[in-house]
Amino acid sequence: MDKNLTDIIYQYKTKKLSYPDGLDCAVFTAKILEEYHGKIIPGWREITTYTTPEGAQDTIKRLGCKEFHEVPGKILGDGKKKDISKVKLGEPVYYINENGAGILGVCNGARCYFLQNGGGITARKTEDCSYCWSID
Repeated sequence: MDKNLTDIIYQYKTKKLSYPDGLDCAVFTAKILEEYHGKIIPGWREITTYTTPEGAQDTIKRLGCKEFHEVPGKILGDGKKKDISKVKLGEPVYYINENGAGILGVCNGARCYFLQNGGGITARKTEDCSYCWSID
């Protein structure tokens, strides 16, 4: 872990959430986790081949999930989900945004970072997130 997590996250400050370009909150989170931890997270590339929001919803259903927040458990293992109070630096987090949509992001200490719809990244207080997952 000799890479600076903030620098990795800020590579996305000019990127836009775009399904046709293959960049949504799940891909954003997985790419950051892999770069920061220096290891491959198996399974996410195979399931993030959708190019529309509807395709993403179909993928969620195909995985046997009722809700989006169940997807990381399918990839990382259900036993890896934990209370946000136990989050560690560089772990994936789930946040319900101002529009009521659940999104994935990455913990960077007191703040967690998320890809925004209109472009760039946004930060929220870590304690405002709902869940996190261990990637150990």
